[in-house]
Amino acid sequence: MKNLSKVNQLLAILERLTLFISGLSIMAMMLLVTIDVILRNIFSSSIPGSYEISEKYLMPLIIFPILYYVYNSNSLPNMDFILTKLKLKIRNIVQIITYSIEILIFIALTIFSWQKAIVSTNELLAFPAAGKMLPLYPFYYLVPLGFGLLAIGVLLKFTIFIGSKVKSTDTQSLKENSSVSEIKQYTN
Repeated sequence: MKNLSKVNQLLAILERLTLFISGLSIMAMMLLVTIDVILRNIFSSSIPGSYEISEKYLMPLIIFPILYYVYNSNSLPNMDFILTKLKLKIRNIVQIITYSIEILIFIALTIFSWQKAIVSTNELLAFPAAGKMLPLYPFYYLVPLGFGLLAIGVLLKFTIFIGSKVKSTDTQSLKENSSVSEIKQYTN
């Protein structure tokens, strides 16, 4: 459990860091768009490549780092309204299947997006903006970063879920076969 606590602390630090990066990117995008609109309406000119910079640089900086935070905040739709109607044993089985599928999907997304980032780096992928070719390949690494954090976070939640079920099963069997003092000693 000590190792899980350290992993959880590291994920909390990474969560705050990615939240800061996404928040800073939102502010940069708002500032860029606002200045671009003001320049366009007052001086009939705009910032060259501002649309492309927002699309190719700022949007990925907003979305992918914050994936773990959004997942961890439980703000995504879930099946609670269905799960609460099921028996505890079936609910636990469904939860184990759900966590397993999520872990497999996020690991696959991490691996495939990492491969795409490597290919884009080898090709020095770039895009035209303001008459120049700007590098795009470094931003492809945000995708595996986001999904990798998500995979680790779900794996941690799954481990805690399984651990709580094992502990509650052990406590239940202790209650059936032990005295009250033995139970208190085990659970503390």
